[in-house]
Amino acid sequence: MQDYLAQSVNLARLEGRSWMNRPLSAKVTFLFLLVNCLTWLILGVLIVTNSHPALPDQPMIMGIMAAASFAAAGILFVLFLLIYRRNKIGYYLTLAALIITAFLTFFDDFGLSDLIVFIIILIPVILLIKDRIWYFQEISK
Repeated sequence: MQDYLAQSVNLARLEGRSWMNRPLSAKVTFLFLLVNCLTWLILGVLIVTNSHPALPDQPMIMGIMAAASFAAAGILFVLFLLIYRRNKIGYYLTLAALIITAFLTFFDDFGLSDLIVFIIILIPVILLIKDRIWYFQEISK
């Protein structure tokens, strides 16, 4: 019975990319990448709806900030897809994007919300570096 099920869904082909075969730390990395993406998306919505309390009243600046937030969310989602597929270039791009984003959080008045965002950014950076060998292993086909 088990052999029949394995053949019917062709598990041998999916062996290297299966969600079940990924280490827990990689799953946590994926989760935090999606949380990062969602954070930028929510920030963009807050800016567009004029619900963010600390923004200037200049529409051009708000538009630029909203566009940058939506772009960051889109870029992080594409990077999530690349890293989920264990793409080597995606690994380096994701690591670079997260490190740059973490660095940029210090250019603002650093408060509690900035600290929370910094931690949300830093966790996947640490996990990506920790699991680098797993990301670079060849996937059996």
